[in-house]
Amino acid sequence: MSHIGIDNDSINRFREEKLPIKYERDLNEYYIQLSIPRSLFYNLVRNLAKLHRAFIGLRIGGIKGFENEINITLKNVEREALETMIKVISVLEKYGIDNIWYSIFINHFLAIIAAEKKFDLVLGNLPWVNVSKYPRKYSEKLKKIAKELGVNPPREAAKKLDISVILYVISAKYLLKQGGVLGLMVPASIFRGLHGSGWRSFFIEKR
Repeated sequence: MSHIGIDNDSINRFREEKLPIKYERDLNEYYIQLSIPRSLFYNLVRNLAKLHRAFIGLRIGGIKGFENEINITLKNVEREALETMIKVISVLEKYGIDNIWYSIFINHFLAIIAAEKKFDLVLGNLPWVNVSKYPRKYSEKLKKIAKELGVNPPREAAKKLDISVILYVISAKYLLKQGGVLGLMVPASIFRGLHGSGWRSFFIEKR
């Protein structure tokens, strides 16, 4: 499932386009929710590379392009979900909001599968960005996630939370197999700064 936040100026025109708009009371935010049936991931396409090609086929040739890549005829509920996804992306691009949404959605749904498969080795160069640099609503969501993961900094260092800390823990918890190897680049400051104390505690517990 994927959420796209909507600013107040876009609500009415998106409603006119009949997009599936919802409201999150806690954040006072309207958003579009997209979901893909689990059957697409676990019953039809178990190979991540093949599923990625199928999504590219969807982008180029619609539902038929997706079906041609996996050599299976989709059920109605699966077709409807993919058609909604394409419609939402088309409207976003129509209004010039962004042209990278399709790649974002594909990566999001592939990550869901990857989290369930898990890996023996996870490597990467994480972004090093203070969460305060992001838009307020996104920043608040990141802080909430950090708190849920147990890596939020103590109050006196709260403004120094780095997104790399959050992504590191998510990778360790949801992508790495038990006994696997994790190799991720993180800023040196979290090894010694107060803002990295939650990360260090997590790291020590997992050793």
